[in-house]
Amino acid sequence: MKIRELKKQTISALFVIANNPNYDYETRKNAEAELRKRMKNLGYDYDTFAEEEFQVIEKRGTNLNNYLVGPKPNMQLLMELYFRFHNSSSDYNPLLFSENHLCNDYNNSHSFFSTICKMEVGNIEERMESSGETEPLIEAYNILLNRLLCTRWDASIVGVDIGSVAHLDIFKYNHNISDEQKRRIASSKASSIGDALIGKIDSTLMQTDIAKWLYVNCLLLKDNLLLTKQKQRLRFQALTGYVVDYNTDEMKDALGLNR
Repeated sequence: MKIRELKKQTISALFVIANNPNYDYETRKNAEAELRKRMKNLGYDYDTFAEEEFQVIEKRGTNLNNYLVGPKPNMQLLMELYFRFHNSSSDYNPLLFSENHLCNDYNNSHSFFSTICKMEVGNIEERMESSGETEPLIEAYNILLNRLLCTRWDASIVGVDIGSVAHLDIFKYNHNISDEQKRRIASSKASSIGDALIGKIDSTLMQTDIAKWLYVNCLLLKDNLLLTKQKQRLRFQALTGYVVDYNTDEMKDALGLNR
């Protein structure tokens, strides 16, 4: 992979490439060099930042196609990762750093995933009406609908009408949602993706150095913009009714139904 192509990759994609033995030595070396270049003004140790990325890569492998930051993510992967993230313990995040731009539980009704979430709720409703209800389908619907409600989708947001969700009955299917699950969704992990990712780097740095704070925000903005094609692909799939298979063993595990 040429240097100009590496510059188009997100932070997390570069971490995956740098640690994938299937890439030639030059590509891996250049990927790490690009990473260090982007992070050199953070005032933060590269190895410390990389530690959590390596933990995720160790579990999910080094194939870039298995990540949302890869060239061709799909709704199946997005939904599975979201449910794994939603049901994970507080000390483990199954997502790579850059995947948080696409998949998150943050209390932000305007985020990319909130838009996807609303479309998938509608897709599931149509499936339940035409094909009937199954436990995985209802569980997925419960979680996504409650996320929507807790991120305050309402009629004041252009193009969104919470009254149309769940056929005007928000409790039609979510009788299985526990108080603990509602609390987790409502509390969220941060008020915005930016705040969360900055915090993952080191919030203390931002309190003492405005220039560094601005640099980190620019870095996050660039990282997000590098995912434009992935967002377009996922949004198109959700909009056109991509059929997510909620009955696979992997999805049932992500939903917590195999425990």
